[in-house]
Amino acid sequence: MGISEFLQSPEILNAAPGMQAEVLRALILTKTREWFAGHPHDAAALANNYAAFGLPHDSAFIRDASDQVALHYFEKLLPLCGMPRDYHDFLSRHTDCADAIAQLKECTDRRQPVLLTGFHFGAIELIVPVLAIHHLPITPVLRFRSVHFSGLAHQRARDMAISGLFGSIGFIEIGKPGTAAALEMSAVLRRNEFLITMVDEKTEYSRKTKLFEREVWGGAGIDRLLAFTPGPVRVFTPAMVRIADRFRLELSEIPTDPPNRLIDLVYDRIHQTVRAHPEQWYFLHEEVPFHTTPSATHEKAGA
Repeated sequence: MGISEFLQSPEILNAAPGMQAEVLRALILTKTREWFAGHPHDAAALANNYAAFGLPHDSAFIRDASDQVALHYFEKLLPLCGMPRDYHDFLSRHTDCADAIAQLKECTDRRQPVLLTGFHFGAIELIVPVLAIHHLPITPVLRFRSVHFSGLAHQRARDMAISGLFGSIGFIEIGKPGTAAALEMSAVLRRNEFLITMVDEKTEYSRKTKLFEREVWGGAGIDRLLAFTPGPVRVFTPAMVRIADRFRLELSEIPTDPPNRLIDLVYDRIHQTVRAHPEQWYFLHEEVPFHTTPSATHEKAGA
């Protein structure tokens, strides 16, 4: 069992609906700190991954980074707490997103499809519900760790839509039987809607690109998706940055011409965002899709 399965155990998932947000946050922080204390190899792997990218990796920084990992899982489970209105109020109070929403509403007004190239950073779990608050037509592409959590997420999305406080949220589940993910992703864009998909996980369609001068597998096939989708698509790289007890949605439009530069340009933007807030790059607590194995010097760092 890894930390992801640990923090999304049936025990925690079943307890979350009866918790206040502050209680769940404290629980996830405590459980995450216990996990890293009891699994020093995972803490060392986190430090090694930061070192491999030439980023800070001293013990104080890694403690901060591991707490940011905890916050990611808190934000993932937060929709389960309370009623849809509670979640709506939390997002409305804590999220700064006016400029980003204005950009995206312009796309809706012009009936332009939008591809959001997400990556494992900051409070990305809040992007979809924030867009749903503004009734933007959003479909995330994701992989649930368990059938249990998948069922809970679908039910909560229905409850949120029924409340009238959120627009409907569709799901495309990678690996789910009966799901033709590529076709469904293209169908979302053909309907002039919004699709958000992670680009920093290695898939059979990933290609070599650079991040902090390291070669990694990236893109997850978004270049093929756009080639397969007729008509122009607006592409943005979003980042929900934690600023104290608030969240700021930053949106950067990525040129799609020339098409062969798309993934590199997305990764240039990822580089800029991570450089500004390296502790929020929670991707590094798991295996990173390096194109080549980090050198022995990097592997020793933080051990």
